[in-house]
Amino acid sequence: IQSPFFTSVVRGIEDAAYANRKHIVLCNVDEDLERQKTYLHYLQAENVAGIIVSPTWHMNESDELQMFRDSGIPIVLMDRIVENYQFDTVAVDNVDGAYTATKHLINLGYKQIGILAGNLKLSTGKGRYQGYIKAMQEAQLPINEQHVLFGNFTETDGYELTRTILQLENPPEALFINNKLSTMGALKAIRERNIRIPQDIALVGFDDIPMATELATPLTVIAQPTHEMGQEAIRLLLRRLKTPNAPIQSLTLRTQLIVRESCGSTIRQHEKDT
Repeated sequence: IQSPFFTSVVRGIEDAAYANRKHIVLCNVDEDLERQKTYLHYLQAENVAGIIVSPTWHMNESDELQMFRDSGIPIVLMDRIVENYQFDTVAVDNVDGAYTATKHLINLGYKQIGILAGNLKLSTGKGRYQGYIKAMQEAQLPINEQHVLFGNFTETDGYELTRTILQLENPPEALFINNKLSTMGALKAIRERNIRIPQDIALVGFDDIPMATELATPLTVIAQPTHEMGQEAIRLLLRRLKTPNAPIQSLTLRTQLIVRESCGSTIRQHEKDT
């Protein structure tokens, strides 16, 4: 819940639920499968009408959600998709968002583009990595393995991975970062080394952050419709409550590229004009 992404999503859930005379019980599982199991059983004992879940990556290896659906409790998956199971879901097009971010950097003339990728066991991490690879391969650009680092979508990982990549003999010209917490960690590591954005390294982050426009160099991002995602999750749940045997529905929301200064677009355009 410390992630600004989930804070915004939960607000969307609460607004839509309140409008439909439903009340929310919020459980923060912190990527812990046992904690998630405990909360699921608690919610079942409390006889909740339905459950919206952003599952931990361990859920791909668990039949816990299937057990709850079989017990008659409607479940909607939000943001993350669990493979091998069929549930109502709402998520964004992570592949297209990452592809758009990487393609934008390529179009600005960068050739050595790195990525701070997420956990590939999560659908979000896997999709964003695939989008990056797709753009690089389409442009026939080599992918330097030293420029591809994997973490767990945390600020600490963003900080440590960025420190690692900046210490390379040949660091990337540009960096695509897979989520907002990782971006915040990356900014800290870059600031500590007095590296200029975008003159020394260009940045594009996945997720907008509240301070993005207040930074010394405003941040270029792939923005997600977080509030809408929460509202759609409630809509799917209410639909399932009303019509338990309705066909499974999967909603994929579009992301938006917001161009600011960190990607170097202003500098590149000036160089082109002169």
